[in-house]
Amino acid sequence: MKQGDLVQLSAYGSSRSFNVMIKTKNPVQTGLIVSINNKSAYPFTVFWFVGNPGGHKRHTHARKELKYAKKIKGESK
Repeated sequence: MKQGDLVQLSAYGSSRSFNVMIKTKNPVQTGLIVSINNKSAYPFTVFWFVGNPGGHKRHTHARKELKYAKKIKGESK
């Protein structure tokens, strides 16, 4: 994964109580990796779009908490 990738919580990430605020509005919430600090236990800083104006959240995550976001069928590039 790299900066600029769109991600979602993996099954492991969804099961963690720390991430409950992210999945409250939408269980398949999409976020954007805004930075990576490889010296941290949770290197990926993700900007989550939680569905309401001004309601974005920034959280740090381990790699196994994230998966690449899937394209929705019927949408073009």
